[in-house]
Amino acid sequence: MIGCESAGVMFTCDPITGDERVIEITGNYGLGESVVSASSEPDTIKMSVNIESNSLSKRRHIKGIESKVIGQKKTLIRLSENGGTLEEDIEDTNSCCVSDEDLYRLADLGLKIQSYYGNARDIEWGLKGGQIFMLQSRPVTNLDNSYTDYEIMHELDTAHPSEFEIYSRAHWAVTIVLQREVLASDASATMDDYNPYVDMMGVCYNQLFFNLTNYVFDRFYDYPESKLSEYSVLAFFGHHITDRDTLNMFQEKRHRLHRPSLIENIKYYANIFFFGRAKMFADIDKYMGHYDMVQKLRQYSGAKRVFDGLMKEYEMTDVMFFHHSWATQGSTIKNGIIRYLLESAQQNNPNLDSDMNLLISSCDEVVSAEVPNRLRDIAVAIEDRQRFVRLSDEEALEELRRGTGEASRLFDQFLKDHGHRGYKEMDPYCKPWEDNPIPCVKNLKAILSGSENLLKPKVVKSVDEVVNELRTPLSFWRRYLIRKVFLP
Repeated sequence: MIGCESAGVMFTCDPITGDERVIEITGNYGLGESVVSASSEPDTIKMSVNIESNSLSKRRHIKGIESKVIGQKKTLIRLSENGGTLEEDIEDTNSCCVSDEDLYRLADLGLKIQSYYGNARDIEWGLKGGQIFMLQSRPVTNLDNSYTDYEIMHELDTAHPSEFEIYSRAHWAVTIVLQREVLASDASATMDDYNPYVDMMGVCYNQLFFNLTNYVFDRFYDYPESKLSEYSVLAFFGHHITDRDTLNMFQEKRHRLHRPSLIENIKYYANIFFFGRAKMFADIDKYMGHYDMVQKLRQYSGAKRVFDGLMKEYEMTDVMFFHHSWATQGSTIKNGIIRYLLESAQQNNPNLDSDMNLLISSCDEVVSAEVPNRLRDIAVAIEDRQRFVRLSDEEALEELRRGTGEASRLFDQFLKDHGHRGYKEMDPYCKPWEDNPIPCVKNLKAILSGSENLLKPKVVKSVDEVVNELRTPLSFWRRYLIRKVFLP
């Protein structure tokens, strides 16, 4: 136990709306128990965050103190010299319990913790002798009230093959939710319907995890010795793995691996480089616009039968994910080969990351990249930007919907083209942008509140132009391979 001079709670987003442009800090003198238990009215400070990118890999910064509400703070709780705690009256209730300098330090540490975990955090903190102590960090849970107490209590009741399993969400910050509340009304539904066991993935009540210990992800097991495994890990997780248990598991599993034959390798690389992507687009043409799921489900009655029918009839998911995996693996390996060509061209290549970013960002005709581009176009078309930012999200949305200007026209077209999408697209509880455009409005405000660079249009360059801009000294053959084989 730390005898803090002041302590409290910090949310790395607005705890009501989830807006990550705001960090909310509540605090009181003494231990944080008075804040957590709400036994004393704390100080409440909101810090403004400069968000230049939706990605947490892009460093965020504190812009300033947005508001400061001094609580009454009539009492504090401190450690007793004889053990336990004591409650005392506070003499100075008119001052903030945290200095402005420490508020900036505290909020900046909150941003770093949020970046590390990859989601908004509920953090308990303490100050003593000029040092900041982070006492506890957990995800912000009160933003989603769609889960019952029973579901939260049994969130991790998934069956596991053994006592030692390692699961990871990888780069899938996506919530997978089954329609359990509907199933609960059907007496024939069982626990297997709520929490199905999947060999490749651990489906817990609120999350989807990948099981790294079942040989499905054997391409990781030669990490970090193998370059191919290293690039696969970077593509799948977005960072290097340092967890000792995971590394030990990789080392143990690699000795039991089935090493593919030459013929198996040829088939594998033929699929990921040539046939997988073509089959994926062929299936898109086959199913898109011709697949009537509603009609197929009319034959079922009862929540459980409808749910089972949904799983059975939705063959497009299996087909698309199967071919999509081939295309994704091909893209991953191509990225790895390009990185190797750059990395090995110069010892301790100082231009490695900047050149890789240049090559990847030059890709055009990428659907996922079209969304931020279209949002940027809308932001540029907004005439009174400062006024738009000051509006509430609901008022800003109403102005875009009822307006007759270019911004309104672009916004309407954006929802027609991308309204079926949304954050956490695989979560049926989360509405798509067409039904709830507020997240898009928040994004527009973030763009307008950031630097002018966010408003600059993306410059589309040819493959030759991009390769010629690389700073890494490359031989003729390395340039040829990047230009003709791996980058297109």
